[in-house]
Amino acid sequence: MHSLHSTLPYSVNAFPPPPPTSKERSPSDIFAEAFAASQHVVSTRGRTGWIWPIFEIFKSKTEDHMRIVDAFLDPILEEALRKKQERIADGSWDQEGDKEKAEEWETLLDHLVRYTSDKTVLHDEVLNIMIAGRDTVSSIPISRE
Repeated sequence: MHSLHSTLPYSVNAFPPPPPTSKERSPSDIFAEAFAASQHVVSTRGRTGWIWPIFEIFKSKTEDHMRIVDAFLDPILEEALRKKQERIADGSWDQEGDKEKAEEWETLLDHLVRYTSDKTVLHDEVLNIMIAGRDTVSSIPISRE
């Protein structure tokens, strides 16, 4: 995802002030902002309760953010499915073999692709893992010592 290629974000009250950075945002920065914004909307829905659909009767507040998230994820999913088809075609991937056995070269997405080629299922699984990972990492306190 090349998330480490861009500069690190700084808090608004960072001391000393952050060095000047380029105004150009990387695709991973745009994705991260949209991902965070959509999570914020979903958490607001939870606090609003059963009445939240009334506030979004004409347009979902997550629609624009999820369009960015989907545009970032879709090429990654398509590439994983393409690699699966290539491996099946050249015989390097035993489709009927032991699905539980993870190969050394496999990523989590490669392993998920063993079970399904349904893009919606893959999209939802990857998104769920990203949400869980982001929430877990963001809840770790940072020591100032």
